[in-house]
Amino acid sequence: MPPKTPLNWGSSLPPSFLLPSSTRPLAVFIQQTSPPCLSQTRGIKSTSTPKPNRFNHKPGTPALNSTSSAALARKEHSTPLRTGLLALKRGMTALYDPSTGKRSACTVLQLDRNEVIAHKTRAKNGYWAVQIGAGQKEARNVTKPMLGHFAGAQVGPKRWVAEFKVRGQEGLGVAVGESVGPGWFREGMWVDVRAISRGMGFAGVSSPSTPSCLLFSLLGMRQGE
Repeated sequence: MPPKTPLNWGSSLPPSFLLPSSTRPLAVFIQQTSPPCLSQTRGIKSTSTPKPNRFNHKPGTPALNSTSSAALARKEHSTPLRTGLLALKRGMTALYDPSTGKRSACTVLQLDRNEVIAHKTRAKNGYWAVQIGAGQKEARNVTKPMLGHFAGAQVGPKRWVAEFKVRGQEGLGVAVGESVGPGWFREGMWVDVRAISRGMGFAGVSSPSTPSCLLFSLLGMRQGE
């Protein structure tokens, strides 16, 4: 069994002038090599895009796209400047233009006691909005939290409550508790109307024995003409 090499074998080598020429570079390399604990390690630089830092709030840094401020800025062009109102559809009628004789369909809407209940601000709620209540409801049919909400605005219990988002603080021009009527709109003003349609149920299937189909057959007509 050959003898084991000592751990400090590099320091136990003979002087360089006594070693062969083939081993001299090895001895020099061993003497100049730094200990393993002091050796430098180099990694490969990643080519992927670094992830954004959510907590980077240094001066001059642009706003992140995922913040609420950026979301409001993206929707600013489509947000109305002032609040809307709640109305009930009462029927249809027609209007005639006396100069041209043109007939135009007209929808009749009723504004039932629209009043401002609350204001939603950016600092407190995260957005700008006006809360509108319409109609009337018995106090015994309203929960106590809602009764306190109406009492804080000094208005009676409302049957319908809705929020209308506005672009900024200038849209909160109507004070809380103030009534808003038809004078809120002007002639020739464009408005956006949204409604909840009421279901009329299934109309049924027409069979040859129904009176309507018999009438069509007697008159020589087909359905859809």
